[in-house]
Amino acid sequence: MQTLIYKTELVVTRVPAWLSPNDPVQVSLSADQTAAVYARPPRRWTSLLTGLRPVLIGTLDEEVAQLILPVLHSGAPLRIRVVGITPAYLSSSNQAQISVSVWADARDMAWASTAPQIRRLSAAV
Repeated sequence: MQTLIYKTELVVTRVPAWLSPNDPVQVSLSADQTAAVYARPPRRWTSLLTGLRPVLIGTLDEEVAQLILPVLHSGAPLRIRVVGITPAYLSSSNQAQISVSVWADARDMAWASTAPQIRRLSAAV
């Protein structure tokens, strides 16, 4: 696996209490081509009653979404992990912050020509 995006912040919708750094998350495209980020809750006895539906935690900003859009369309496997969480009460902007990193295997991707753009973006963060 190769780092595509070292660290990028989400536009946060919700921060579940059970979410922690190194948790895996999933990205899926919505109808308007925004990249929605979902986390799966941990298995507990209450999940027998409610199920384990993924929870929307936020969206990727447009620039990052455009960079990983070819990967999502190609179906290449991505590894996306939470690398940082700042609760709203500790943030200077009074809004929660969630940061994720994106990894993929470069050999599986047909879009390798855009990889330098992705590396430049991650270096700027």
